[in-house]
Amino acid sequence: MTIAAALAFAALAGSASASIQITEIYTGISGEDGTQDWFEIPWFGAGTFDTGTLFYNDDNPEEPSNAQLDSFVLNTGESAVFLTEPGAKDEDLYSNGVEEFLAIWGAGINVGNVAFDAGNLNAEDTVNIFNAGGDLIDQVVIDTPLAGGITTVEVINGVQSASLIGQNGAYL
Repeated sequence: MTIAAALAFAALAGSASASIQITEIYTGISGEDGTQDWFEIPWFGAGTFDTGTLFYNDDNPEEPSNAQLDSFVLNTGESAVFLTEPGAKDEDLYSNGVEEFLAIWGAGINVGNVAFDAGNLNAEDTVNIFNAGGDLIDQVVIDTPLAGGITTVEVINGVQSASLIGQNGAYL
């Protein structure tokens, strides 16, 4: 590889890192309106980006796992939601978690899974996203109190807040 090609590759990898951010985390609720836990990743860069080049774990930012994200080719401004477990919470009504998510949240959303059952998210977890080289791309330590039934955490410019209906695009 030439020096120019290596520099171009490094610049592209760096821009992907800055263009991928975790913007929302759902730590679940019990009951019939719940889905599996999930996190949302939008693409803020130019052109397109394949989420299948990313990996996830909820424990250690120093240790990439083999929990690859499903592949969606995102255009600038598009996002994808990734369930941490593939099965439906209500197995009597839905055959899998994606079907359940779309039934509750609506169609037209890119919804996928991590490569294997990665377990649930809670207030002690961290959402870590890695590139194929094992570099940490983004990380959110879930530190917003989840009291009062609020279970969705928004991350705007690195600041976490409880998701509230009518604010920042949140809806019931």
